Amino acid sequence: MLFINWAECWLEIYKKDYVKDNTYWGTYVNPVRCHLIPEFGNKELSEIKPLDVQNYFRKQIDILSLETQKKIKSALKSIYDTAIENDLCSKNPVTKNIHLSSNILPPQKRAYTEEEYQIVWQYASQHPYGIAIMTLLETGISRSELLGLKWIDFNDSENPSLWIRRGTVNVKDIETGKWKTTSSGLKNQYRNRQIPISRVLAKFISKIPREIQISHHNRSIEKVHPQFIFYSPRGLAYSPDNWTKRVYQKFMSDLVLSYPQIPALSVHELRHTRATLWVKDDVDIFTISLMGGWTDLKMLRKRYAHVDVETLRKKVFKEN
Repeated sequence: MLFINWAECWLEIYKKDYVKDNTYWGTYVNPVRCHLIPEFGNKELSEIKPLDVQNYFRKQIDILSLETQKKIKSALKSIYDTAIENDLCSKNPVTKNIHLSSNILPPQKRAYTEEEYQIVWQYASQHPYGIAIMTLLETGISRSELLGLKWIDFNDSENPSLWIRRGTVNVKDIETGKWKTTSSGLKNQYRNRQIPISRVLAKFISKIPREIQISHHNRSIEKVHPQFIFYSPRGLAYSPDNWTKRVYQKFMSDLVLSYPQIPALSVHELRHTRATLWVKDDVDIFTISLMGGWTDLKMLRKRYAHVDVETLRKKVFKEN
């Protein structure tokens, strides 16, 4: 059995019908077809030794990030685990002695200071696209979660909240290979959560029209009641890429024109900002994980909860 044949069989039989489309393409198809098959494709499964695997990863030190290498290693190990189960080979070359290393540094995430945050919030409160930005700033939810919010998820009471139940993503259809926008489940069970929001934000969200008029090519006008809070011009789920280009980037461009000293951050950096400011406000790490839907407290502390030395000094010595 050639590696290429079993790798494609593994994708079809063990992964295709059991994971979401975007996970299938990003976590499995890409590592297999773009990395593993070009390297090992025409070799028989039993020919590939731990030395070959280690040598492959050794060549990736200056090419691939550590996260990408981990995905490739995980896929390769699973390919061999299932091959052994089907008596196609006897040993898995992905052993505990396979080491990964990368000189590709992960991108450094920026975050707004408290002063910058207040400026951006105030500017957003007066901008046509600002309510979505305010929601991201206050809650720390992801772009996918923001665009997946429906009106049924909005609790407009004395104690307002948002229920995060789904995410909107662009995925490649497994059958056609074409991209489509879909709103489905979240990355994991911990992402499904109800989070409190301020009454100020709730009032802004309440101002979003729940009925819009759509013009058709035949000049007819249709009244539409969008299900989603942050909807496309036609009242549908917004494609994340289109939303970023038409809404988010427009907002950030306008912001920088008005406040050149304020950097234009990515959507994910707003999430990073929220977690960082929570830590500086003495919100405990467990509460932050519940609000943001993070499951790995080590990852949360490492990636998001960056605290400067002066903040640590005040926490330890109780100084003003």
